[in-house]
Amino acid sequence: MQVQAALLLFWHGCGAEEHEADGFVDGLGATPAAEVPAVVPQAAPPVPAGALLDQLQEGDILFHQSKSSQSRAIAMATKSRYTHMGMLIEVDGDLVVLEAVQPVSLTSVSAWVARGEDDHVVVKRLSGAQETLTPDAKEQLRQLGLEFVGRPYDLQFGWSDDRIYCSELVYKVYERSVGVQIGDLAELGSFDLSHAEVRSKLEERYGDAVPLDEPVISPQQMFDSHLLVTVGENP
Repeated sequence: MQVQAALLLFWHGCGAEEHEADGFVDGLGATPAAEVPAVVPQAAPPVPAGALLDQLQEGDILFHQSKSSQSRAIAMATKSRYTHMGMLIEVDGDLVVLEAVQPVSLTSVSAWVARGEDDHVVVKRLSGAQETLTPDAKEQLRQLGLEFVGRPYDLQFGWSDDRIYCSELVYKVYERSVGVQIGDLAELGSFDLSHAEVRSKLEERYGDAVPLDEPVISPQQMFDSHLLVTVGENP
């Protein structure tokens, strides 16, 4: 029971709670493939300034620490500073963040950055992106990503496509569009439950009959991948 609670805590922090608080819990139906979904309208401070902003490219992967009430416990359980992630795709000439929240959404870069602690964000890019992410590859990346928009957020951490969590989304889009697996899959039962704060949060959750061998991918596993290079961070 503790393990499932920990996992609920971990993946819930990848974005679902943030958008519940912002009121984005409706409209769970998948967006028709023929329609380009609108970017979530959110007021926010400016995006990262200067050179970092100028360097952003389609396919870049963004990491931050969410402001959800569970973020500290999530970080301890996963031994990671970063508890949420998304990727950049181009829509109507603008780069926006494709992210698995409730539901999977397109969010402006400025709004996404503002949802992280202290507006801090790390931008990573596929190593050799210039050769791998050709115009055709970017089109595949973009179209596959858009197919997930409107899909419900996955609090059960299954590996199906019916529901999806933040790192699973980015992992699958890259794997299926360009054949690249970013990060090593792990099993559900591999998190650190020893911290008192984590145990306290576990008591708030529920769960039985957890499939401990269910494959999962965490933001930290992708952050640490040797296939990514750091473009920069802000601040």
